[in-house]
Amino acid sequence: MTEPAEAPATLLVVEDEADIRRLETFVLEAEGYRVLTADNGADALRIAREEKPDLILLDIIIPEPDGREVCRRLRAERNFCPILFVTARKEPTDQLDGLALGADHYVVKPFSPAYLVTLVNSALRRVKEYTDTGQPGASEGRLKLGDVELDIPAKAVLRDGEEVRLTPGEWIVLEALATHRNTVLSRELLQQRLWDAVTDEGITSRTVDMHISRLRQKLGERTGGLISTRRNFGYLLDPEPDA
Repeated sequence: MTEPAEAPATLLVVEDEADIRRLETFVLEAEGYRVLTADNGADALRIAREEKPDLILLDIIIPEPDGREVCRRLRAERNFCPILFVTARKEPTDQLDGLALGADHYVVKPFSPAYLVTLVNSALRRVKEYTDTGQPGASEGRLKLGDVELDIPAKAVLRDGEEVRLTPGEWIVLEALATHRNTVLSRELLQQRLWDAVTDEGITSRTVDMHISRLRQKLGERTGGLISTRRNFGYLLDPEPDA
């Protein structure tokens, strides 16, 4: 018996410029995705809540609420589907602010359709990898590290059962360490992970060190050195931290 074909992923395109909205819809439907659209924040929130899309392409400058507020509200509602900001705002501070709100990527206009498709495919592939069972070192995407628990699909961190709020940059670093436990990751590799997310200048090894420092503070000293430094090499997440 032939197995039923997998349903196409549903994407929500939120864009108030009709030409750009049509372009994004055309190229993504050509890739086989089901595409929903909205041209304002109110409709975007309604569709996101009703349809639960697998990924959202979200312009920042849209009729109220704007894209930043849409992202903030969805994350507050624990909607953790990938959100890619698509905007003409290209200052590094804008990009970092967008990621701090919980976005997964930041695409600056103008962009090539091929680049957009690559980002969407990559984001959806990562979600699938994290939600599939049997991933190395994870049980259905959950990792227990001393008194710290990571829920990778939900991008959530708990310490003693209480949620630890991380910025997207802190999560990117922790996720990389957690999915490569007992392996030293260089500053350069972690820097590249952050660079890929921000897609602009301003990410340096000092940025990595800053995120590591903040993670150590948020995860608590009593984890017994959950994140170790290997001098001249990088950082290591201890798979069995001391209690």
